[in-house]
Amino acid sequence: MSDLKDKIRAEMTADYGTALERCFQDAKLLFRLSDQGQVEVLYRDKITVEEAVMVYLIGKCYSKEAGYSGTEKVSNQELMDELGKPEGSILPTLMSLRKSNKVKQDKQSKPTTHQALLNAIEPTLSSIRKKLGV
Repeated sequence: MSDLKDKIRAEMTADYGTALERCFQDAKLLFRLSDQGQVEVLYRDKITVEEAVMVYLIGKCYSKEAGYSGTEKVSNQELMDELGKPEGSILPTLMSLRKSNKVKQDKQSKPTTHQALLNAIEPTLSSIRKKLGV
């Protein structure tokens, strides 16, 4: 049993760090991080609200990995404040992203938070980068 457990851990365990490293070149073209954990989404005027939310959530994963943020989870209020979008724009966007399995919601946390799902990071960044031609 121990051999199987070791194989699973070594070969099947998903890791944000590995995904983030693979996507680093695309990521650095789409956002910047502050040492206070904030994410500055670049090209906000050229991407959809859904894409901006995803870039922000992915940026938060990088921020956590860099030690700038204690968590990759983001509250609705943080998204509204940082992206400059009203609640009526952010909430339906988050619902759509949850339905398409790109975002996970944590209702246990107060306030409710969201985070990017690991399997959505690479295709999202690649798609947006290609769309922008950067």
